[in-house]
Amino acid sequence: MIRFGLLGCGRIAKRHSDLLGGNHIEGASLVAVCDPVRARADAVAGRFGVPAHYDMDEFLARKDIDAVAVLTPSGLHPAHVIACARAGKHVVVEKPMALRLQDADDMIRACDEAGVKMFIVKQNRFNVPVVKAREALDAGRKAGASQFLWQFDMRALKGRFITVQDGNEVDGRIVTRQQPGQGGCVVHIGFEHGQAREVVNDLLQVSHCSVSLRVCLVRV
Repeated sequence: MIRFGLLGCGRIAKRHSDLLGGNHIEGASLVAVCDPVRARADAVAGRFGVPAHYDMDEFLARKDIDAVAVLTPSGLHPAHVIACARAGKHVVVEKPMALRLQDADDMIRACDEAGVKMFIVKQNRFNVPVVKAREALDAGRKAGASQFLWQFDMRALKGRFITVQDGNEVDGRIVTRQQPGQGGCVVHIGFEHGQAREVVNDLLQVSHCSVSLRVCLVRV
């Protein structure tokens, strides 16, 4: 059994806590959560009957945590992943991994030096539409198709990645406070562009990506 702790109890933590705390993942369980905002930590902890922490060092000192899901703002991922690695915890970190190449390299180095594993969340590759897209691409190549349209409608996201003034990020009806430099629209869309490349693998070439509607045209 891999015992997980959640570092960060914001919006995305709901999905992680539901799966881990609800025992939907065989061989994994939720044992503790941490967030400096007490109300957030208490809310998640209360739902699943696990301890809530408000200090990261105290949280990482727990002996019953094997792996940490880092769910904090993107710009904080490097520092938090490195802290987890130095504490001897394996890491699952939300996308994007980091906002700078040097930070990503530092994260990898810290995990290598500590002998722990790190994985970056890429859940979209398992979504039914993505799986079907890959199947269609394979079939299209065999049939001699020359183009395939990969489209994400920004309107469906309800503005959740649109960063506004003073570091406030709008998430549907919720406005959460973030420090400047935490990513935002371009970073997250860029990551999805990368996932489009991963899905098409070496079969296709992404020739165009539109930020406004997240449309990628790929060629066989």
